[in-house]
Amino acid sequence: MNIRKELRSMHTSSRKIWKRSSQRWRRRKNGWMSSAAVRNDIQKPMHLLSSFIRSFRKKRLVFY
Repeated sequence: MNIRKELRSMHTSSRKIWKRSSQRWRRRKNGWMSSAAVRNDIQKPMHLLSSFIRSFRKKRLVFY
């Protein structure tokens, strides 16, 4: 019984942590997108795109 309870608590806590981190990442991505859209009109879009892809790939490695 104790072991099962421990497992359940671990699972819920990990899910909570993941949800929090995913929310943070989503918020950051949205903020980046809007600022990029503004910056896009001013300067080189290709550079921004490449930097975004690079950061996204890094995040991908972290998440999966």
